[in-house]
Amino acid sequence: MLNALELYRKYGQQDRAEAVQAQQMADQQAQRQFQNQMSMVQLAQQQQARQRAMQQAAQQREQAMMQQRNQLGTNAQLQREKMSQAERMFKDRLQQQRELSNAKAKPAQLPASALKLQNETLEELSIADSQEKDLGKYLSQLNEGKLELGFVANPVQEAKNYLNAADDKSSNYASFRAGLEKLRNDSLRLNKGVQTEGDSQRAWNELFQNVTSEKVVKDRLQEIMQINKRAKALKAMQVDLIRSNFGVEPLDKSTIELMPANIGAQQPQQGGWNEQKERRLQELRNKLGQGQR
Repeated sequence: MLNALELYRKYGQQDRAEAVQAQQMADQQAQRQFQNQMSMVQLAQQQQARQRAMQQAAQQREQAMMQQRNQLGTNAQLQREKMSQAERMFKDRLQQQRELSNAKAKPAQLPASALKLQNETLEELSIADSQEKDLGKYLSQLNEGKLELGFVANPVQEAKNYLNAADDKSSNYASFRAGLEKLRNDSLRLNKGVQTEGDSQRAWNELFQNVTSEKVVKDRLQEIMQINKRAKALKAMQVDLIRSNFGVEPLDKSTIELMPANIGAQQPQQGGWNEQKERRLQELRNKLGQGQR
């Protein structure tokens, strides 16, 4: 049998080993808890960093949108100022000339420079009126089925015209394609330098890019007619302002409005004018040159 001293040594050492093992396990568990806490801290820091980045991105987008709105507002204001500058000049001159005309007994006359400017504006007004009628004629042909457009219809009608087998629809198609470019150039020149210039360019580009789609062509023709209508009204107002500037009575512009459309004219001339329209415009020029204002 083991004596008491040997029993103490044997079991005392065993208790110490178990204590050391228990301490090691406790240390490992504490280490794992510390690592878990550190992971949670890092995760929270990452989440906060993402939130700050999202807030900064939102602030940058908001600032960019604000700058864009401010720029658009500035551009719109500049455009309005440009549009109203000519009108203010006309009104100032109108007031001056009215005061001068009241002090003079002789009838008011347009000076040569104003007469030249008026005639140029009248010619632009005549082009605008011609545009309105010609575009309306094309639109009527599309609505009545006298002009057909499409991926198949366009080449078929071109083939008919090429093979000398043209019919009414293929002839209308040839007239439509031949007149588009001039109508486009006249329309862009009519709207050049005014607020509708960009709208006119966009509408004509869309029309040419979608000439095989009847719906797109109809929509763009209607839009272009509205744009040109505003330009026509502006030209008529400019004529009246030029004459009012020098105290001259408004001009009767019904002669221009009575001119027929170029589309369907029997003898069209170069530049889209026929003899009747040229004759009427010349009569109006002669009337102005003779002082019948």
